[in-house]
Amino acid sequence: MDLKRRNGKAGQAMVRILLIAVVPMLAIRRQWHKQQKSQDSLEIKDEDVGNLKIMMQSIILALKSITWKEALPSIILLSVLGIMTILVVIGHVFKSRIDQHEMYDFLYQDKSVTLHDIMDELDSYLQNPQASPKLFGDSTRRVAVQCLSAMSKRYNAKKTPSKKTRTDFKTKSFQDEQLCFDAALLVLQKFPLDDEAVAASLSLFALVAKTEIMSSLMLQSSSNKQIPLKRCLKAMTESLERTKSTTAAIKSNTKLPSTEPNKQAKYTEYQERLAAELQRKGCLLLGALADDRPGVAAEVVSEGGLDTIMEAMDWFRLHQDLCNWALWSLFVLCYNHVKNKHLLIQQGGLERICRVMKDIPESMEVQRHGVAILFDVLRDSGSNEVQGVAKLRVIALNAGLHDALVVAMTHHSKNVEIHMMSRQMLAATGYQGVVPVFNGKLPLQQSKKIQT
Repeated sequence: MDLKRRNGKAGQAMVRILLIAVVPMLAIRRQWHKQQKSQDSLEIKDEDVGNLKIMMQSIILALKSITWKEALPSIILLSVLGIMTILVVIGHVFKSRIDQHEMYDFLYQDKSVTLHDIMDELDSYLQNPQASPKLFGDSTRRVAVQCLSAMSKRYNAKKTPSKKTRTDFKTKSFQDEQLCFDAALLVLQKFPLDDEAVAASLSLFALVAKTEIMSSLMLQSSSNKQIPLKRCLKAMTESLERTKSTTAAIKSNTKLPSTEPNKQAKYTEYQERLAAELQRKGCLLLGALADDRPGVAAEVVSEGGLDTIMEAMDWFRLHQDLCNWALWSLFVLCYNHVKNKHLLIQQGGLERICRVMKDIPESMEVQRHGVAILFDVLRDSGSNEVQGVAKLRVIALNAGLHDALVVAMTHHSKNVEIHMMSRQMLAATGYQGVVPVFNGKLPLQQSKKIQT
């Protein structure tokens, strides 16, 4: 009898707690759901707050009227229901992620899909997302980024042609490059304020910019539209301005800027890394365009390329990969180009380069590219068009040339290029301190016999 009575009390307690706690909670949740559908913003009324208070008081009274042993089955049941709810939510999240990966399988896995197919899919999706059942379900921006990524992988997977098919390969290669160029430009025009989309566009541009035809397309305008190079530089500048304004907003505890209306953007470390990646790919693009093309280098600099690169390098001065490619692009733009060197010096380029070299001493690539730029600018080529030799050396010394070179030689004592160029610059500028010792091995020089 005691056992039956105890079980009966436990059952009554379970029913009581379920009726008092779960039923009112479901009713209030349903009421809020209806309110959310009917209005733009969810408002909690005083009546709802009162119902919540009554519900909580009822739960407390129910728990006080029974012992913990009687309430234990109800607590276990509620815990099981809560755990099952959490598992269902987690399963739904994983299922949505798996479905999203499967949605892009035809872009990456299906070998029969060509660049032309991806371009058609991208173009039709941007015009009408519902017209593309394969990609429908994800955000338009994300689909665009995935399409550009797939095009980059397929373009890189091209095989070297044989002598018989070399002519056909060149024709097909040009068509592929044109498709990549059009896709990158389309996404850049569609999402000029989205860092991820802009970074994907700049990456694809840089991939095809090494050819002469594509580099000329970057400097041409069609249908009275802006030149693609200007669009790229503008996107880099605007992204850096957004990053600076967001950082300033966080420090001053004010509202963050947003690219979407009626929404407040969240600034995260991921967004900053994404902004730095955008600048890195932009520097890579500018360097690829100007490599071994003095005319293109002059055009890039005339559009503000030098200042854009150095502004990004100044802001992300501790970002190793960005500074490495920024210095490389500066070297490409200024190599054997007197006017570009002149502008670099006028814009404080020597000081900014030395500062980056001192900020990232452990990176051999940063030091190597920095030393190469300084050596190319300071070398005496027999021309005084850049600056007077004496005046130029004074500018370099005031910029911290000696400290930067000593740091580079100390941290990379086995690198031949860094030590050879640095020693010549130290000797030419009257360095009086201790020269770091070279601990590496000199490359073997093969002597050729001259037959007479």
